[in-house]
Amino acid sequence: WVGREIVANMISGVVLHLTQPFAQGDWVSLDPHIDGWVQDIGTFYTKVVQWDKRPVYVPNFKLMSMNVQNNSRMTHRRILYDLKLRIRDIPKVPQIIREIQAMIYDHEDVDHVQHRLVRWRDIGEYSANVWVSCYTKPTIEGIRLGPYTATQQS
Repeated sequence: WVGREIVANMISGVVLHLTQPFAQGDWVSLDPHIDGWVQDIGTFYTKVVQWDKRPVYVPNFKLMSMNVQNNSRMTHRRILYDLKLRIRDIPKVPQIIREIQAMIYDHEDVDHVQHRLVRWRDIGEYSANVWVSCYTKPTIEGIRLGPYTATQQS
């Protein structure tokens, strides 16, 4: 059985090099809970360094059956909020929605081609819920965490 896994890893390594679903330095998310940067793609395994700097060595034959999400190749990041407003502020919700809409429509880092939505979702037991959804602009800076969180927080 060991020989079969070695051959499977080698063949999978060749397939990974040919298809290139990711490259060294890409940020990937793998099943089930591996999220980090590809540090090395070898013949037998791929090394992914997670956010906490722990390396994970994934056998290449296992990569072939995993869902691989290459976050480095995404074009936009989604900003999504479910805002909870106080029940006593229900009369102010239409004005709050207009102000948030104006903010995301005028924001220079929010993509104006993608949707920019602000909607009154519902009234919960303790809050009036407003849904906000938009995307960052499709730039390299737009997918990096620092600029994304800066846009999200502004």
